[in-house]
Amino acid sequence: QTYSTLVQTAGVQADHDEPDCGDSASVLSSSLASNSSPSHNTANSFDSVSGCGGSAGSDVERSEFRRAYLQLVNCAPSKAAKLVKIERAMAKQVEDLLSSAGRAMRELSAKQQAVMEEAVAQSGHRYTDEDINRLNAQHVSNLTGEAQRWRNELVMLKDRQKAAHRQLVLCQLNSLAALDSRLLPAAEPVANPSGPDAGAESSTPADGDAKLSELSGEAGINDTEDSNESYRNPIAWEESFTISVGTQLKTQHNLRLLSADLRRLLSPNSAADRLQTALSLYSDSLSAFVLLSSRDQACNPHVSASLKFSDLCERSADFHFDDYGRQMESIWRRINEANPAASSGGSNSATAIGKPSVGDVFITRHSNLNGAQLVFHLITESGDCPELTSQHPVIAQGLRRIVRTALVHDVNCLTLPLLLTTQLTEEMTITWCQRRAELVLKTIKGFLVEYITWQSHRTPRCFQFLLPAGLF
Repeated sequence: QTYSTLVQTAGVQADHDEPDCGDSASVLSSSLASNSSPSHNTANSFDSVSGCGGSAGSDVERSEFRRAYLQLVNCAPSKAAKLVKIERAMAKQVEDLLSSAGRAMRELSAKQQAVMEEAVAQSGHRYTDEDINRLNAQHVSNLTGEAQRWRNELVMLKDRQKAAHRQLVLCQLNSLAALDSRLLPAAEPVANPSGPDAGAESSTPADGDAKLSELSGEAGINDTEDSNESYRNPIAWEESFTISVGTQLKTQHNLRLLSADLRRLLSPNSAADRLQTALSLYSDSLSAFVLLSSRDQACNPHVSASLKFSDLCERSADFHFDDYGRQMESIWRRINEANPAASSGGSNSATAIGKPSVGDVFITRHSNLNGAQLVFHLITESGDCPELTSQHPVIAQGLRRIVRTALVHDVNCLTLPLLLTTQLTEEMTITWCQRRAELVLKTIKGFLVEYITWQSHRTPRCFQFLLPAGLF
C-alpha cells in the first residue's frame, strides 16, 4: 500500500476522535476552569469529560487507540522510534505547506499592491473612484478566497495524517501481538476503527513491518537522520533548587529558574523530545505551561498570546487531541452557552461573545508541543500584568486555580512566567523585578502550604519559573 492508499483505507470518520485519558489524566478531559470564587472546589470542574471532537459512538475506538499507543511506545522501542520519525516527517510536510501558503499569499498581495498603485496613479484618467473601490473589493475577495483555499488544504492534510497515524499505530500493535502473544497476555487483537477490510492485512508481523517501512519511505525517512541532527538548546540560562514546604507535614519540591524564549522552548527540537512526549502523554507525570492571554485575545478563538501560540500549534498535526483552533471554538461555544447575557445580546451586540473575566483560566490539550501536555491560559487585562498585588484576580484566583489543579491532578511539572509578563519594558527596573518575583514566589509557597493535605501522594513537584529571553 502506498501512503495515499493507506490514508484512503483508514478513512476519515475517526479523524477527530481523541483517546480517553482515564482517571490519571482527568485534567486533560476538561477545557474550561471554573470561574467561581476561589473557595470553589475546582476539582469538580475538571472531573467532567468534555466532548472536544469525535462522535458519540467512538468511545471504544478512542480507548482502543489509547491502549494501542501506550503498549506500542512502552513495549516496542524500535517501532516507537520509527513512529516518532514518521510524526516528525509529517510535521515537515505541514511546515512545507505553510511555507508554500505564505509564499503564495505574499506573491498575490504584491501583485495586488502593484495593480492598485497603478490604478491610483491613473485615477481620474483610466480609473474612476468607483473603479478603484470595485478593484479594492475584488482584491480583498481574492485574498480571502486564497487564504481559505490554503486553510482547507491544511485541514485536509492534517486529517489525512491523523487517519494514517491512527491506522499505523493499530496495525503495529496487532503485528506485535502476532509476533509474541506474551506482550499482550490477556488482550484480544485491537479492533481497527476503519472496518474489517482495513484491518484484514494487519494481523502478521510482516504486514505491520511492511506498512511501517513503506510509510517511512513515503515520508522520506532514512535511518541516518538522527546522526546528522544537531540539538539546539532553547534555554539560555538555568539554575535549580530543592525546597521543603510545611511545618509538621513537609513536602519537598524542585524549583528551576530558567531564561528562554517560550516559543523555542515549546518547539520539539529532536526525536528525543518527541519520544519523551510520547512516553509521558498518558502517564501520571504530566507537564503544563501557564500562558498569559488578554481578554480581547481570548475572545477570538483564532488569536492567542503575543507569542503567536496558535501558529506554533498549527505547525504540526495533533494526533491525539483536537487541533488548537477546534479546542478554542469548543471552549467559547461552551462559554456562550453558559452565559445567558451573551446568548440574549444578539449577533451584532458586543455582549454576543461572553468575555472571560480577569483571573479566569481555561485549558487546552496538546501532544505536538515539547514538554507540555497541558496549557493553562490565564486571562489578564492586557496580556502583561504591570501592577499586581496579592489580592489581584490574576493571583488570588487565576494562579490559585492553576496550582490547585496541578496538585490535585497528575501535573508534576508546571512552568509559569516568574514576572507574569512576556517581555521586558523600560519600566521594569531591577527593583520592580525583585518585588514581582518575591510576590509570585511567596504566593506559590502559600498555595503549596494551603493545599498540602490535598495531595494523595507526597511526590515532589517541579515548578519552573520562566524569565523573559534576553534577560541574561
